[in-house]
Amino acid sequence: MNTKLQGNVGIGAAIAHFTSIGWIVSIPLTDSQKYDLIVDDGHRLYRVSVKTSRYRRFKAWYVQLKQAGGSRKKATSTKFLNTTADLLFVWCKDGSQLLIPTKSISAASAITLGPKYTAYRLKLVHGAGLEPA
Repeated sequence: MNTKLQGNVGIGAAIAHFTSIGWIVSIPLTDSQKYDLIVDDGHRLYRVSVKTSRYRRFKAWYVQLKQAGGSRKKATSTKFLNTTADLLFVWCKDGSQLLIPTKSISAASAITLGPKYTAYRLKLVHGAGLEPA
């Protein structure tokens, strides 16, 4: 699976999750913002950054958080800041998914989804959707 397809799978999984729990999902018209989705739980709006992982490190999924962009002449890369999104949705190659409040993540280029993030793992609920494990 190439990185573009992997990103599409992550976005699709996030949309499926939020839709299955009854939240309204909005997709920004451009890709110039530092979040991928806006979701509405009926009370407030949340900016969601979607990331994917296909690599393990120390027996846990390793997720690149940095924002990359630019052109061939001038490439840019910035650390993930927990002020640019409210929620981080992570899809891993084994199908596992996590929904992490960004306030629990320090500014970083990557995170390893070890025990610190277990509480944010989503579990399948009778095939209807995902909820916190």
